[in-house]
Amino acid sequence: MRHSSPGDRRSIFTKAAALMRARNDEFIAVGMAETGATAPWLGFKVETAAQFFEEATACLTFLTGETFPVNKPGTYAIGCREPVGVLVGMATWNASVILAARAVAVPIACGNTMVLNSSEGCPRLHHMVAQVLVDADLPDGVINLVSRAREDASDVVSALIEHPSVRRINFTGSTHVGVIAETEARDGSRNLTRQSERVRPRRLGLWQRRRAGDADRAPD
Repeated sequence: MRHSSPGDRRSIFTKAAALMRARNDEFIAVGMAETGATAPWLGFKVETAAQFFEEATACLTFLTGETFPVNKPGTYAIGCREPVGVLVGMATWNASVILAARAVAVPIACGNTMVLNSSEGCPRLHHMVAQVLVDADLPDGVINLVSRAREDASDVVSALIEHPSVRRINFTGSTHVGVIAETEARDGSRNLTRQSERVRPRRLGLWQRRRAGDADRAPD
């Protein structure tokens, strides 16, 4: 995605939004079976996720750089924004479709690769969100899904955060797993955004250590 054009990315997310709405009934059926949510609540989540995909396209032409004057007359330096590489998104079950879409939409629109760690409470719903993007012609390897059992949460979260290709983490979920993610991110000099029960969304660890690697490669 790093080298794709804004028009290409806009086409993908526009198609993804249409697919979300077209698969509304399937999302509702799966969501009721997995989470016990009501049909109107699930329908609201599907529509909101579709709007997240549409909103992601709005940022594409605002990813601007800056120019700076330098000592040589008539010469300017140019600063450009670039994708950071591989990001990990962790979404919970209670607003399953919304949180999964929110975790991946803007990072991918900005040219990054996403690894979505699905909730054990709604693995099919999170898989369906990822599948929508794949079916919308997102290139291979740009979105990746990791599913795990509850008892494996600590090990999987640690492995994702500690992977040398991972540059940013976006966590929404339980306080227990959130504390693990926060500790691992701080120890590994990662940038983490955390939202948990009774914890306001906050940015943790504003570390800027750069790593070499291809932005279009996800962890093995």
